[in-house]
Amino acid sequence: LKDKKENEYRLLMLTSFAIHKNTTIINKIIPILNSYETNMNFKFILTIDNYSYEKFFSDEAKKHCINLGRIHPEDCPQLYRESDVLFSPTLIESFTANYPEAMVMKRPILTSNLPFATSICKDAALYFNPIDPNDIVDKIIEIANNRLLYKELVEKGSERVKVFGTAQSRAELYLKTIKLIINLN
Repeated sequence: LKDKKENEYRLLMLTSFAIHKNTTIINKIIPILNSYETNMNFKFILTIDNYSYEKFFSDEAKKHCINLGRIHPEDCPQLYRESDVLFSPTLIESFTANYPEAMVMKRPILTSNLPFATSICKDAALYFNPIDPNDIVDKIIEIANNRLLYKELVEKGSERVKVFGTAQSRAELYLKTIKLIINLN
C-alpha cells in the first residue's frame, strides 16, 4: 500500500468480487460519507479483480478506494497492519476467515448484522444493516471517532478468537469425529 496520510482512515475489505459480498454498496456509501463534515479521508482497501472493479465501481467511489487486485495469503497480515478496521458488508457467509484474522491482528470489525456474523463475532464487532448505506456510514463514523469503542472491540476480539482453537486442535477434533463415524458403521 501507499504511505498512509495523516488523516486517512482505511477500511480493509479482504474479499473476492461476488454479488453476495455486497462490495458495490461502496458506491452508495461514498456520497453519504462525502456529505459529512469530517477531516478524515476514508479509503476502502479492496482485493477484488480489476475487471470487476472497473465495471462495477463508480468514478466517485474509485476516488476513495485502493484496489490491490488478488493478493497472496501471506500478504494479508501486512494489509491488516496498514488498515484501521476490517469492513465486511457481506450478505451471506458459511464461514469467513476474515473475522478471526482481524481479531488476531487486533483490528476491530465492522460487519453485517446478520446471524452468520453475530454468531461468530458476538460482542467483538460493530454491526450495521448491510443494505442501508446510511446505517453503514453512521457506524464507520462512529468507529473512526470513538477510540474507546475501537480499543474495546479489539480487546473483545482478542478474547473471542480464543474459542476457535488452533489449527492443530481443530484437526484433532476432525480426526476424532471421523473415527467415531467409522466405529459406528
